[in-house]
Amino acid sequence: MWSDDAPQTPLEIEPFLVVQLKPGWRHDPESGVFRRPGESDDDEEVFEPAPELPAETRIEPMIPDLAGKSPDDLSEWELTLARYLHLFPGADADLDELLEAITDWSCVEEVHRPPQIALP
Repeated sequence: MWSDDAPQTPLEIEPFLVVQLKPGWRHDPESGVFRRPGESDDDEEVFEPAPELPAETRIEPMIPDLAGKSPDDLSEWELTLARYLHLFPGADADLDELLEAITDWSCVEEVHRPPQIALP
């Protein structure tokens, strides 16, 4: 039951962006880069986002169970879901500026803010 003395302030959520990678791209959390394997090791594409991100930025897979699996072991639907990430740039980051910068990354298909959810 709802109480009148319950706090009426919105829940504080760490600011983040939702990133969808282009097909074939994966985030490598150990090195902090994005990789797209090629036919051989020489053909691999690598994108390093570090210069544009605040130092305290965290990049987390939206579905952690899929992140560590080989793409060969995933279904078509799982491959699509594995392309989604949450990017947490820290409380002081300018999300609009970061969103604009990330839009131009070669490995990113789409980036947006999460939906604003509120109860009436």
